[in-house]
Formats: sequence, C-alpha cells, structure tokens
Amino acid sequence: MSFCVSLEHWYGISIGLNRHALSYPIDSADRRDPSWAGFITPIGIISRNGIMMISHYIHLMEHEGEVFGEEMIIRGSLERFSLVMMTAATSFIGLLPLLFGAGQTRKEILYPLALVVFGGMLTSTELDQVVTTALFFKFGRRIYQRQTNAV
Repeated sequence: MSFCVSLEHWYGISIGLNRHALSYPIDSADRRDPSWAGFITPIGIISRNGIMMISHYIHLMEHEGEVFGEEMIIRGSLERFSLVMMTAATSFIGLLPLLFGAGQTRKEILYPLALVVFGGMLTSTELDQVVTTALFFKFGRRIYQRQTNAV
C-alpha cells in the first residue's frame, strides 16, 4: 500500500515542479540564487496537499464506509478543496507586496523569488488537484481491495 501511495505522491510533485519551472522569469538576464530557491519553497506545500488528499481518501474508505469509486473520489476532493485553496490563497496574499515591488529599492532580490514561488504555487496547486485525484482513481483500487481483504 505505501509503495503505491508514495509513487502517486512523488509523481504529483515532479509534475508540479516541472510546471513550476515555467514560471521562472524568462526575461531575467541574471539568474539569481533567490529565484532558484523559489523552486524549493512549494515542495512542502505540494507534498502536504498530496499526502492529505490521499489520506482523506483512505479515511473515507476505512472509517466512513465509502466504496472505492468515482463518487468517493469526488467527495474526498471536494472536502479537501477548500483547505488546499486556503493554503494557496494565504501564500498568494503574502507574496503580493513583493510582486508589486518589482522596481523598488531593496526588492531586487525578492522580486524574482516571489515571481517564481507565485507562479509555481498557482500551477502546482491546480495540477496537484488533478494529478493526485487521477492517479488515486487509477491505482487506489489496490489499496481498497487490500483493506477489504484484511477485514
């Protein structure tokens, strides 16, 4: 069970980071370290969201008697959606002052970092909702079958 869940989770992170790379400032002549550090920042948030989503699916099957299927996936995704969006919105709000300070003094280093983190969070949050859900729908049946056989 843990191998399938881990594989689904790491695939979601790798897809999210690939999309995250698209938000890197293309027109930037100098590649500063803070913008590269921006690639690392969303990993924790993406990881937590994916782990909590899969854990919630498993909780629905184990403790609430849901049968594996499209209805359970939709229910679990909708129940977690507001929490994921609150996390992303909080990050976005915190980055707004840095994003709007593009040419200001003492924000030359922070602007590239904020740009990469903002774009990465935007694409990764969207993609994590789709990829984690689709992968669990594809491979999660094994987890459900093991749990029903164990009982």
